[in-house]
Amino acid sequence: MIELLTTVGIVASLLAFALTAALVPWNLLLVIGSLMTAAGFVACLPISAGYHLALYRQLKPSGLLPRRWWLSPSDCHSSLRPDRRLRVLAWYYSGIVAVMICMTGCALLLLATAMAWRSA
Repeated sequence: MIELLTTVGIVASLLAFALTAALVPWNLLLVIGSLMTAAGFVACLPISAGYHLALYRQLKPSGLLPRRWWLSPSDCHSSLRPDRRLRVLAWYYSGIVAVMICMTGCALLLLATAMAWRSA
């Protein structure tokens, strides 16, 4: 099932980029891509700080926080109590959304650059 969803997502993304390239001028794509990339970067910093702080606060009192936990904090998710998991994972999923905004902005920048290079 996950393979089907991945394939549908890739095909939908390619179609969206093809339609975007056909309908939106490259200079507007450059502005939109720059703004999305900047917004993603700006959002990532406080979200990641909130995530790490929330994870630390949930695991430190119980002694379940391993050494160097910040190198791979998602490995600690299984140690979270079910009633406190939402507090941490809300930050985690918000971070994923911010990274996707940033990556979409980068993809739009790449598309705008390719369109500008082709039209020159």
